[in-house]
Amino acid sequence: MRHKSVLFSTALVLVLAQGAAPAARAASVESGSPYRLEAGQVVRGNLYAFGSTVVIAGLVTGDVVAAATSVEIAETGVVEGDLLAAGQSVTVRGTVGDDVRAAAFTVHLDKGATVGGDFVSAAFSVSAAEGSSVSGRMLAAGYQGLVDGRVDGDLTFYGAGLALAGSVGGSVSATVDAGDAGAGPPLSVLPMPMAPPRMIGPGLQIEPQATIGGDLTVTSPAAEVAAPPGVVAGSTLAHRVPAAAEKQPDPPVSGAARAMRWLLGLLRDAVALILVGAVVMLAAPRALSLATGLLAERSAASMGWGCLTAIVALAVAVAVPVLVVGAGLILTAVQLVPLVKLIVAGGFFVFAAATAGTYLLTWLGSVIVGNCTGHAVIQRLMPLAATRRWLPLLLGLTMVALLLNLPYLGTLFRVLVPAVGLGAVVLWLRTARPMATADPTPPPPTA
Repeated sequence: MRHKSVLFSTALVLVLAQGAAPAARAASVESGSPYRLEAGQVVRGNLYAFGSTVVIAGLVTGDVVAAATSVEIAETGVVEGDLLAAGQSVTVRGTVGDDVRAAAFTVHLDKGATVGGDFVSAAFSVSAAEGSSVSGRMLAAGYQGLVDGRVDGDLTFYGAGLALAGSVGGSVSATVDAGDAGAGPPLSVLPMPMAPPRMIGPGLQIEPQATIGGDLTVTSPAAEVAAPPGVVAGSTLAHRVPAAAEKQPDPPVSGAARAMRWLLGLLRDAVALILVGAVVMLAAPRALSLATGLLAERSAASMGWGCLTAIVALAVAVAVPVLVVGAGLILTAVQLVPLVKLIVAGGFFVFAAATAGTYLLTWLGSVIVGNCTGHAVIQRLMPLAATRRWLPLLLGLTMVALLLNLPYLGTLFRVLVPAVGLGAVVLWLRTARPMATADPTPPPPTA
């Protein structure tokens, strides 16, 4: 079977806060093109390094957060804390005392590299050379995984192909593609920005010298798992999943089933709108009446204000995370790390409030549109019943639910109806503000 690879797109890992750390803990921010911590040099505390290349050949007593084209922990380099790195390539040749978390095109543990904690990576190629060691677990995702070194904990891999020639003290769980003979990576990844140690095809490849101290669990389109005798100390379990070519198309849906699905969708939307409308009518009948009147008189203005409000809410939702990231980096650079936690909490509150407020206002806007529609219809058909409160509301909300479920046009109405109603809410708020601040004292009677 021909393998079709889905390439990874990894995001830059930014650590903004060290809220649990004491305020007196030192942090260094370094940038250069390139940046190198020479052998014999010591950074006490955390190190944040950015540049075209970042090379750590000295000692860092805390964590290292690095982003560059190439990030390397040299043979003489020692990081006593965690390593968090992103770039085109991340290579560890020295010692990392705790965890390694890396995202790149290639992530490689070279011969002699030691990781005191877990090794977590997302890359096109994740590899651990012979002579490297990971004291904790290894979790990798990408196109291929090459494990020739020692992993004391469990090994978990998600990707196209995994080659295991080293030792795993715990269990191995691998989700791979079928092993087609002669299959290789797609040509779309060539030329590669950073060459991996070697390339393998899809599937699971276990060498005779490999050892697995626990169980072996494989999820793959392959029918069975072939492991050399004596490699797996525990049990071997294979989960076969159908390949893309084997998946059967969904059976055709009958007309009756489509009609039932449409009717259920209509009923669901109608019930939801009526419940929300009943709450609004009972809680604020005068406000609903005023907003409905404004919508009937100024429908074009309502549409404009609704679209503007939606655009502003979207801009806030996009801008707040960007501002929080920027503020966090600036505060970290000027040694005000404890304030980062406050900035993150405030940004989260603003983002949540803007998102939840806009969502609730769109529901209120849909109720206003339904109430206005119901009054317009009742006025034409039964003028004497137009003064009632509940009949126009129920009729209008049912009609709105019908519009939302129209074939092809329903998606358009799901955008237009909340936008028009949201604009009516904004108009009502603009109108109600001077009314609320006006002097309630009546003028003196004239002679």
